[in-house]
Amino acid sequence: MALDQHGRLERILIGVVLLQFLALVAIPLCAIPLHVSRNYNEGWNAYFAQIALHGGVLYPPVDAMVTNNYPPLSFYLVGAVGKVVGDNIVAGRLLAVLSLIVVSINVGRFSRWLGAGRALSVLASALFLLGVYTLMPDYIAINDPQFLAHAFVTSGALVFLKASSGRFWKSMLLSAGLIVVGGLVKHSVISLPLALCAWALFYDRRRLGVFLVSSLVVGITACTVVYMAWGEPMVRDLLFNARLANLSRAFPIMGYVLRFLWPYVVMVIVGWWRLGHRDKASFVVLYLTWSMLNAFWMLAGAGVNLNVLCDVAIALTLGAVLFVKALSGDERPVRIFHGHAKTVACLLMVLPWMVASLFIYFSRPDAHNVNDLADVHQWEGLSRTLSLTKGEVACETLAVCYWAHKPMEIDFFNYGEKVYAGSVYADAPEGFLVKVTQKSYAYVVIEKNSLIYGRLPSVLMRALFDNYKPVAMVADEEVLMAPRK
Repeated sequence: MALDQHGRLERILIGVVLLQFLALVAIPLCAIPLHVSRNYNEGWNAYFAQIALHGGVLYPPVDAMVTNNYPPLSFYLVGAVGKVVGDNIVAGRLLAVLSLIVVSINVGRFSRWLGAGRALSVLASALFLLGVYTLMPDYIAINDPQFLAHAFVTSGALVFLKASSGRFWKSMLLSAGLIVVGGLVKHSVISLPLALCAWALFYDRRRLGVFLVSSLVVGITACTVVYMAWGEPMVRDLLFNARLANLSRAFPIMGYVLRFLWPYVVMVIVGWWRLGHRDKASFVVLYLTWSMLNAFWMLAGAGVNLNVLCDVAIALTLGAVLFVKALSGDERPVRIFHGHAKTVACLLMVLPWMVASLFIYFSRPDAHNVNDLADVHQWEGLSRTLSLTKGEVACETLAVCYWAHKPMEIDFFNYGEKVYAGSVYADAPEGFLVKVTQKSYAYVVIEKNSLIYGRLPSVLMRALFDNYKPVAMVADEEVLMAPRK
């Protein structure tokens, strides 16, 4: 298939990739307004958004059964939208989708900065969406601030890279501001800022100096404001929260994802090498390096999911752009393809993630569970049962209790981590062990998987099963437990 000078093949591939992505995410998009929890964090984020807008302790004491280990900004943004739509979980899902679109557009803008044409840049934006589905399919359209943080940070990075010498200070203050805002949404999005600084250290030290000074000014101002508002408890929970970590956890996870990444890693290397190690190509290599290292380090922590690979998806997509430019450029064209270098390069650019995303779709039905649509009445019935119940209820899937308009009694994951780490004692007064032993909860809702392996230590789970019995299974996912007589 010959490629004309107007990028006919690229336009065809854009349509094919976008159509495939929309087909893959159709069910998650349709499930946005439904009261079906797709992720443990959805209800957790909704509760803290409720606290942020309606009052309460955003960073509870260390011995509390709930913990907030996220920066504050996402809760206010989600809470504000939730006030309009009437549901913080739906609000967070909408913001996540909009943020993902912003990040994909920014991927195209990064591609333009690398020298790609308009059609190739749009193709990169579409390919990034397919890469996100391949690496983290269950993070599409859920109430989580990951993509929201990246929307701010990638926008700030573009300001940094495109700043003209005559407007350095204004541009760098804006860049630092956007990146700091992204960090106040989620503080783990550090790969891109580190890559910017490393790249500028080698290729534009004046740009780096102005950016560092601007970041210092903006950062100190932001830290002062948030510390005055939330103080030491926020610092403790963000930087020193109890979380078990083991590098042995990261190795199998990275081994799993590398089978979807290696073709694009090869593209990055080929593109960087054939383009003569230029400064812009080196930025992509530095970005990928920081992204992989940061993802590996974070995946060692308990409860960390594949959403930390978002920077990796961006960097690899940009590497694919370098690959197309390297194989089809005017300076060092690949003669073996006899004038069809760009056709072959574009096809090689999209095929790995097109195939991998289909593999994910058919091998991981949990990522697009059609039962989300069929079982919505069961989820709503469970929330209705809890809402009509007098007294306290505890939910592992916090969205269930959120939709029942019940307070958040316990955060199973973070409370379990604190018990494991020794930050709180399992038999502490007013703790979960005492409450289930005294049968203080009218109901406890746990996930089906917790019947085998739960988020809480075994001593707490044994106490739960000694004092509570399963009375109903909801949507083959949630187990409703009532006190034993």
